[in-house]
Amino acid sequence: MKVLLISMPWAYYELPSIQISSLKSFLQSRGVSNVDCEHFFLKVGDWLGEEKYNAAYRPLIEDAESLYGALLFDEIAY
Repeated sequence: MKVLLISMPWAYYELPSIQISSLKSFLQSRGVSNVDCEHFFLKVGDWLGEEKYNAAYRPLIEDAESLYGALLFDEIAY
């Protein structure tokens, strides 16, 4: 089994996702050997630049979580 764990924008730019790393270790300890992590927020931060990313991060964090949550749980109306 191949698993890809993704950290989407708008995570805090200066702090990698400890949740992604912890989940990767947990899965590997349970026999899932092919686990990769992708931190898309870093790619967006590199594209925008740290200053612009952080300026956008603060007002968008709650909206971004709602957006991604809606993608996972489409039965919830926002």
